[in-house]
Amino acid sequence: MAADIAFLIMAHDRPEALSALLDDLAGTGQPVFLHVDRTARRFDAPMSRFADRAVCLPRRKVIWGGYSQLQAILALLEAAHAQSAARYFMLLSNACVPVRPYAELSALLAGSDREFIDQFTRERAKADNRIRRLDRYYLMRKRIPRFIGIEINKLLRHVPRRPFAEDFGEARFGGTWWALSRDFVDWLLAFRKTNPGFDQRFRMTQFSDEAYFQTALGLSPFADRIAPSLTYADWTDAAAAHPKMLDRSDLPAIDASGRFFARKYLRESDPDLTAELSARWRG
Repeated sequence: MAADIAFLIMAHDRPEALSALLDDLAGTGQPVFLHVDRTARRFDAPMSRFADRAVCLPRRKVIWGGYSQLQAILALLEAAHAQSAARYFMLLSNACVPVRPYAELSALLAGSDREFIDQFTRERAKADNRIRRLDRYYLMRKRIPRFIGIEINKLLRHVPRRPFAEDFGEARFGGTWWALSRDFVDWLLAFRKTNPGFDQRFRMTQFSDEAYFQTALGLSPFADRIAPSLTYADWTDAAAAHPKMLDRSDLPAIDASGRFFARKYLRESDPDLTAELSARWRG
């Protein structure tokens, strides 16, 4: 399947929003690969309809911030790599809304040799003490009562773990949503086969999806090709667990960013804006 871009979608709620995103992507003629959290509600009936517009991967249970989330992303990437000839692989969630014309995105990636992924500076990573995520064990399970999970993780702080840097050098951190080139993905898949300990290291690690790809890029020959992600999010409140919920008032900032998708948008809250953005995307 020849393609410029393969779109990879992670979904865990709001099947209506996912359906609208699939409608937007359908007009591009590009392949779409979809993973829906097995525990997500109200998805059983729509899955057959989604299969008309996307390659639907087997559903696995995903824990937000857990290793299962990274596993689902890697499964999407492997499937898209094997089943398409895309030059770029773009990871989105069903909370993403396109905000610029697809033709511009296609033209940008057709002439690019960059890896589009947000990466924190060393200073920010140190200030947030993110490296401890890789240097200690952390258990994330949905069915364990929260207070029990807290106590288990307090105990795990005292279990020795070999420092990440001793095996793989400096860890890097950033956002989850990216557009990565086939050249890098070729390298990554080969690297994982010859270095199984790299994937293993991210097990029992908190928010492994926010370090795995940045760290792999840092180890690769593509480390100097990193550019900002093509997906906009407002993290003005750095202490928040999620980015700001966007609305029409955020459009000037989104447009000024030059990015092609924005999250998180509640499509249902402003149908007129949703229609405007879809029309813009479709040109």
